[in-house]
Amino acid sequence: MNQSKYDRLATFLNNLPNKMKTQLEELKKNGRELADKDDFLWFILLQSFSTMGNSRGRDALIGTESNYRRVTYDYVKNEVNESERPEHFDRVLRDAKVRMPGKKAEWLFSNLNRIESWGGVAEANKIAFSKKGRTEKIRFMKSFDGIGDKYGRNIWMDIYDKDFHESVAVDERIKKISKALDVSFTKYDDHEKFYLELAGKTNLQGWELDRLMYHFNTEILEAINS
Repeated sequence: MNQSKYDRLATFLNNLPNKMKTQLEELKKNGRELADKDDFLWFILLQSFSTMGNSRGRDALIGTESNYRRVTYDYVKNEVNESERPEHFDRVLRDAKVRMPGKKAEWLFSNLNRIESWGGVAEANKIAFSKKGRTEKIRFMKSFDGIGDKYGRNIWMDIYDKDFHESVAVDERIKKISKALDVSFTKYDDHEKFYLELAGKTNLQGWELDRLMYHFNTEILEAINS
């Protein structure tokens, strides 16, 4: 590890600009509102797949009404025949230029069938929120097709779940920071632990550090390399 770069990062985190503090509070508020959505579980799967591989996919899929309305839970359930859903998902994902559209269409189809087997998205939400503790919640999300270690954490972090205040969802942006610090890890948990320790040293929640590294990646890299 490059100690001088690590120290510069720690100093930066100990003196956050007000705009970053404000955005953290807004993200917490938005997360609580997301958890209250009637179609929470379906929406969060859509959001996860839209950002997987390239975060810009979210704007094109969810942020673009002409695309998003065609993949909402109610629309797909009521307007698209089950046999046509894989092709429908594939077409919309391609229109939104989401990465790996074919594979993600398969995942959405499989996951929608699973949600329907529970009696619909409202019942699926109840099952999700009945899970207790970090381990059980991650295991539940990872049971969905296409959801691995990163998104198994990130989904709960997106809603600022209390069991994930001390969590880091390691992604490509965080790996850029690790590279700048000259650190590398073979195990996901070790990578997460490194940043949780940094968060503790700078009086931040792991969640707060994670969101800062995601939303202010450029500024943090500049601070490290200054």
